[in-house]
Amino acid sequence: MYTCSYEEIGKAISDEVEQGFLNEWIIFTGKYQGLRPMTFQNIVATQIGTCLEKSTYKIAALRANGIPAALNMVPCWGNSQYPHSWVEIIGSKQSGSIYDNTQRPFLTKEDIKIDGMFWRDVYQPKIDLLPSTITVQYCRTAPKVYRYNYRIQLHSLAILSKEEIPALFKNPGLEDITDQYVVCKDIEVPLWKEKHPKEYVYLCCYDVIGWNPVCWSRAEGTKAYFPKMGVNMLYLPAYYNNGSIQPAGDAFILTSEGNLRKLLPGFERMESSATFYSKVPYRMNTALQAAGTIGTRFYVCNFRIHNHTRGKEHRPFTYEGGKQVWY
Repeated sequence: MYTCSYEEIGKAISDEVEQGFLNEWIIFTGKYQGLRPMTFQNIVATQIGTCLEKSTYKIAALRANGIPAALNMVPCWGNSQYPHSWVEIIGSKQSGSIYDNTQRPFLTKEDIKIDGMFWRDVYQPKIDLLPSTITVQYCRTAPKVYRYNYRIQLHSLAILSKEEIPALFKNPGLEDITDQYVVCKDIEVPLWKEKHPKEYVYLCCYDVIGWNPVCWSRAEGTKAYFPKMGVNMLYLPAYYNNGSIQPAGDAFILTSEGNLRKLLPGFERMESSATFYSKVPYRMNTALQAAGTIGTRFYVCNFRIHNHTRGKEHRPFTYEGGKQVWY
């Protein structure tokens, strides 16, 4: 008689939810933001939502069957937009080494160190057809990983702070588990001033809406100490004031060795020209589309076309089946 472990049963339940749940984050982060937060009743009835709603549904199914599960999240991807949530079955062992935030193609499921890190959980050999000048981002990078707990964390910013704080840190059960998933370093970050308008300073990552706070620290003179920061990431030290981000120091890249490589404007050095091979990063999904166009001939027109966008920006288009299709 074969006996299943609770991890195996939990995986089967999670897979069942995964197959039946429609993960449509675009709907909720764009035009229909007012639909969130969804009630659990609506999540069950519609089985549609962002990764947070899907994770909420998974946890309910797992815990109802006596399987311990926790909700983890990345507050902001380092090279993409929006946060990401996923479910971890307590007791499950992570395979292999933790994630060092470097780009590598997906080969096997063992390569997945953080849920959702790959744009495509598949490897396509035709990606190798792209020119060497084109770099491909196979996976998202993570500055921090947090877990939501019922137990209040004694050193929670929600408890300590008497000033306004970002929404992320208002949960007193937030636990930093970055070192369980990501190669990280404890760093000392230089600040511009010795006296500060706020007690706390944050490290931020860039998102589609701007700079997003991902961790916090107390400002101490011209420096602030931040533990367990994901390497190979771009950060900006900043204050949080009336809902806005105000820079408190130079932006920098945290290298894999733990060094801070500042990004400073070089006004004394000017270049007469620069070559850009793409306007935006090629990610796995867009790179596959680009590889599929190799050998294609494009026809363009340098005449001003009819303004179908009613005053908005002009965009490229094709004719398909006699119809004008915009991209």
